[in-house]
Amino acid sequence: MSASSFGVTIDVVKVWNLLGNSETSAIDVVTRLNDTSKVVTVWKWNKASSKWAFYTPNMTAPELAT
Repeated sequence: MSASSFGVTIDVVKVWNLLGNSETSAIDVVTRLNDTSKVVTVWKWNKASSKWAFYTPNMTAPELAT
């Protein structure tokens, strides 16, 4: 998989990869990373609550909200 949809090409391997969002505006994680064959989880630091939040395409919106 390469991250060319982000405007750059980054080769990632099937294991564990840490990629940062270098865009100046927020991205729609569901639209960009909703491929269960390529994405397991997406993590972000929620500064307002001082906690980690995550998204996974394997869970429904209600499951994620819980």
